[in-house]
Amino acid sequence: MKRKALRIFLIVFVLIATSAAVGVAFRFFAKENEVEYRTNKKDREQGVVVPFGAGLFENEDFSFLYDASYRVDEKHGIVTVYMGKGAGPFMTIEKVTETTDPGKLFRIRKKALEKELGKTLEGSKTVRELSLGKKTVYKLRLSVSEDIPVSLYIEPYRDCCVLYTVTGEDRKDIERKTEEIAETLRLSENAYVTPTPTFTPTPTFTPTPTFTPTPTFTPTPTFTPTPTFTPTPTATLTPTATPTPAATPVVTSIPTAGPTPGLTPTPGPGGEDGLYTLEEYTCDLFTVMKPVGWKVVSDTVTIDGGTHVFFGIIDPDNENNVMFFVDSSEPFFKPAADRKIWTPFVVAYTGSEIYKDAPVLSEASAAGMILSWSDVYKMSVGQAPVAAQFLRDYQVSRITESGSLPNRYVGGTASYVTAEVIVPDSTAGYVLRFSNELLETGTDFAAFLPAYYMSCLNSGVCLSAAEYSDARMKQLSECLANVVIY
Repeated sequence: MKRKALRIFLIVFVLIATSAAVGVAFRFFAKENEVEYRTNKKDREQGVVVPFGAGLFENEDFSFLYDASYRVDEKHGIVTVYMGKGAGPFMTIEKVTETTDPGKLFRIRKKALEKELGKTLEGSKTVRELSLGKKTVYKLRLSVSEDIPVSLYIEPYRDCCVLYTVTGEDRKDIERKTEEIAETLRLSENAYVTPTPTFTPTPTFTPTPTFTPTPTFTPTPTFTPTPTFTPTPTATLTPTATPTPAATPVVTSIPTAGPTPGLTPTPGPGGEDGLYTLEEYTCDLFTVMKPVGWKVVSDTVTIDGGTHVFFGIIDPDNENNVMFFVDSSEPFFKPAADRKIWTPFVVAYTGSEIYKDAPVLSEASAAGMILSWSDVYKMSVGQAPVAAQFLRDYQVSRITESGSLPNRYVGGTASYVTAEVIVPDSTAGYVLRFSNELLETGTDFAAFLPAYYMSCLNSGVCLSAAEYSDARMKQLSECLANVVIY
């Protein structure tokens, strides 16, 4: 087996040497082509987000996606793809401009290979036409020997051809991998992007209805109601009642009415609408405005080859009062059947079991995110342990407001949500405001895999009822909206 692998490795380098000599060989082997080939139109696609589990190769000629466990090298304009670390190469890719006739190029490459190998290559005389996405690719099968196949793929354009030369023990397997890569290859500049978000705009803040005590409630002289929640007419607030979190229903769909029992807001420092005194915090990763005295914890995490920033800003007097930001996270699924399809690939690629329970969203929005927050929390802490210092496994009691935001990315869905939540190990009521932008991705990785979501610009503010006011929530949300990531 090792000797066969070595032979394949050496043959690939013969293919590379042959590629470099093709321009010299044209005048000797060019003949009239007997097959009618169709020319592809150059793609104009730009800004496609690189999906989870994929690597991106780019040079001045083309770009393409590949399984991130592979290794890719380039020398003299010829790209070589290896099956993985320590594995031998199985494919070369190059842009050829000397001829745009696939028939000539097939004959030239076959003759050049035979000359380099010193033997006649056997194989099919039939050129197969393949439809890969929106383009047409032509394939010719050859064999160096019975157990070492070679396949040539040509992708013709008006002024050039893209040539794929493939070899390996398992012809079907290497051809499948080649066709997956070829389907993603683009000639246009900036076809693919890896987003590095900086800030997201905050919408005009809409205050919630004013608090109206029921007729039976007699507030103490020091109580100043905050304009946030409106209890139902039938609710009777008794000062001696202290409900526990277990008495509060957990939301599994978006409710339209009903206050959280026991959530009685009181004014924080500075009065009912008193704002926090802010200061600028700057480090090597980001700059953000924050309340004076609140502490910052942060870290960077490498996910799918990219560096992601996680940070939290914590009130030292109540560590459940927090601001948090995660520049991007993935994957998020809708529906659950898509997670089942993706799970083997994600777990195998990352080596982490946390993705077996990757979040499934009831809807593609910030509201859908917090309704699946338990899974969001587990995955976030699994990806970045620092997140455990500022995120909590919130349970949603009632969504009070939700809406859309302007997009930062093409095709993104940006939104926000405000909800009353329960914080574990706390009997106090809390209000959470969360916003994000969801990007549907994964469709360019492989034709048989469904799309999933990447969540970008994730930002949240959670305040206790004692600290909450519309003005403070708006103030801290705007601080996160204007964070600068370096």
